Amino acid sequence: MDNKNQFDDERRFLRFWIAAGVVAGIVLALAAFPGRSVYRHFKEKHSAAEAQIFFSKGDYRNAWLSARQALQANSNNVQACLVMAKVSDAAHSPAALDWCQQLVRLSPAITNKLLLASMGLRYQGPPYPLTSQMLGDLSASAAGLPDFHIVSAEMDLSLHRMAEAETQFEAACRLEPTNRLFQLNLAVIRLGSTNAADADDARAKLKQFSSDTMLALPALRSLIADRLLKRDASGALDYSTQLLANAQATLTDRL
Repeated sequence: MDNKNQFDDERRFLRFWIAAGVVAGIVLALAAFPGRSVYRHFKEKHSAAEAQIFFSKGDYRNAWLSARQALQANSNNVQACLVMAKVSDAAHSPAALDWCQQLVRLSPAITNKLLLASMGLRYQGPPYPLTSQMLGDLSASAAGLPDFHIVSAEMDLSLHRMAEAETQFEAACRLEPTNRLFQLNLAVIRLGSTNAADADDARAKLKQFSSDTMLALPALRSLIADRLLKRDASGALDYSTQLLANAQATLTDRL
């Protein structure tokens, strides 16, 4: 009887360890199963997509958090790097430049390089070496894109190269003739032209833009500056009155 009980105990003991081994094998198999990487990839894509949605809604905090989650899953996620660059830029943080450089390393697309060139203008000082390098690299491949000429014009303006900036805005207007913002920028530059006919034409265009809901403020500001430069106090007062009547006028305008 004792021998039988001992035999049963040994058999139960053996079954226990066999079962334990099977469970351990299943756990190890699950740990190595591709489903883990599939879930990780899903979480990465989901977080990156959420980051873009939050950013488009102006929710920069949650955009940053979602982008960080995507980068924790994959530090080379292009969408997340783009959101981090834009969120940092919205906060006026120089980290935007670092994120944008990382973005270009991961995805050297023309649009990303133009974004980096634009960031260089905001977070580097003259002579803007990074922007100059990017625009030089893109001079052949991006010459047909309006944004290339806009960034080029912005650099020229920052370096007080007015003639070059005018040429770049002219190119942008040719490529996108219905873009009124490009036309406004070109008119502002030509307002200071030594050619009286060009200056008068620019002034007339800015007067037209002053009734445009989207462009009224910059148009009126330019016209006020022009009248003050010409010592036309009455004209400056008239345009100032129109500016202050605009609901979108800022505190700086009012001061």
